[in-house]
Amino acid sequence: MTLLDKLQAGADALGCDLEASQLERLLDYLLLLEKWNQHYNLTAIRSVERMVSHHLLDSLSILSALRNCQRVLDVGSGAGL
Repeated sequence: MTLLDKLQAGADALGCDLEASQLERLLDYLLLLEKWNQHYNLTAIRSVERMVSHHLLDSLSILSALRNCQRVLDVGSGAGL
């Protein structure tokens, strides 16, 4: 199963209807995170496969709770997620 397949399956399970371009941009971000994490220790998770579930899908899991919010405050979730 590819990273794209894992992300798509996880997003579907969370009820997130993401377009192909959105999925690709999320994976592009993840690959950049993996690259720069080697130099700057941005996250303790080193495996890009684990980053899909532990970063991307974890962040997407609150999307349904935010649908009716007008404002959201990020107080430091780390690595821009």
